[in-house]
Amino acid sequence: MKTIEKMLADAILKSIDSNEGTFCVDAEDNENLIEVEGHYKVKGYIDDKFYHSMDIWVTTEASVTIDKVRAYDKNENEVEVECDIKAIEEYVEINL
Repeated sequence: MKTIEKMLADAILKSIDSNEGTFCVDAEDNENLIEVEGHYKVKGYIDDKFYHSMDIWVTTEASVTIDKVRAYDKNENEVEVECDIKAIEEYVEINL
């Protein structure tokens, strides 16, 4: 996974705040600003039998789909950029 892909995946993870919804995040490398839009669905439960009775979220199922990718250069022109969308989606799903 390229650095920019990891940055996008981490931004998606930070934006997920419910069981189902959409996201629109961006990340910038030395040359381009990349924006991704998509949706997610997360299923799980609260485990209250964790260390010292602390409640933790346990994810049982996660689905993340990137619907749109746009990239812009420093002059704000739209450009083509290679991005492994599947790798980003899988990284986010594993880390939810």
